[in-house]
Amino acid sequence: MQLNGTPGHDYKNFGDLCKQIMEREGPKGFFKGLWATYLKVAPMTAILFLTNESLKRQLGIWKLKKHIKKFDDELVNNLKILFK
Repeated sequence: MQLNGTPGHDYKNFGDLCKQIMEREGPKGFFKGLWATYLKVAPMTAILFLTNESLKRQLGIWKLKKHIKKFDDELVNNLKILFK
């Protein structure tokens, strides 16, 4: 839709855009460029995940999981009692 108005990119609305893509390229046309996006996002996601886990270990936050689970269990039990 961003190229609307340039030669070969004349669309009336989103439905017309989808229709033209399906007619010209078939279902594969909707996924064009997806691998490039995956190649861009995958390293960033891996770095973010590893950084997050490393910081949690350094700050001792990962030890809080058992306390959070205990709190969640107590909360669920209290809600069950409240809504009986």
